[in-house]
Amino acid sequence: ADPSWVASGIDWHDSYLCAYALRHDDPPMYCAWRYPFYPMVATLVTKGTGIDLAVSLQLVSRVVACAMAIPLFYIGRQLFGRSAAIAGIVLLLTLATYRMHTDAVTPYPMVMFLAATGAAGLVAAARGGLVPWLIVGLSSAALLATDGKSLLISLGFLGMALVTALVVPRRWRPEESERDRVSETTTASKRLLSGALLRGGRIALLVLPIIGSYYWMGSLSVKALTLEEMAVATLVPGGRGESQAPRNRTGGYMWG
Repeated sequence: ADPSWVASGIDWHDSYLCAYALRHDDPPMYCAWRYPFYPMVATLVTKGTGIDLAVSLQLVSRVVACAMAIPLFYIGRQLFGRSAAIAGIVLLLTLATYRMHTDAVTPYPMVMFLAATGAAGLVAAARGGLVPWLIVGLSSAALLATDGKSLLISLGFLGMALVTALVVPRRWRPEESERDRVSETTTASKRLLSGALLRGGRIALLVLPIIGSYYWMGSLSVKALTLEEMAVATLVPGGRGESQAPRNRTGGYMWG
């Protein structure tokens, strides 16, 4: 191993300190302006393999950056066809932002992967069923626990998924619509009850993971800033987040 090697990426030291705090249950070392999902995944990798935290953080970023091709391919194939999906992935590899983050010790590759997975879930939700809403719910829950700036992405997923949960029928596949029409023998009351249960189940699959995500973050010994505290810590020197983020005392965490 190269003794001069160090982790790379935007704010890599924050991610490393968060992973260290989670690994050794050392709350004072945790960076309160960072959210715990990404460093927790790296901590679990270190616990399972024994590799250094800096390596596991970078490994997680590389794996999720490569795995992002799966939901992107699904989206491209469903919307435009297989050739367009492959071309889109090839074009993605040329983006400087993507290549910069592929091996970086930062939560942003995880955010990109989860956002792509949630978008793929929404595309699948347009065809009915139940599983797509679970995918969107899990992706949104993980996004909320990965980075505070992911709130808008999660809210967007939540809004679109709620609409599709109410509008899309049990199964919406044009190639099967004629068969479903022929085999439809249930009464109106049974269809109404079945539709209500289906839509309630979709909403539950969407919302329960998000609730679980907040309960999980609240159960940890380390505590991240709330959105209000994040704004104060960023914009107001010596703001409310100062007790958990000493670097905020001089100029807010972005300039401290």
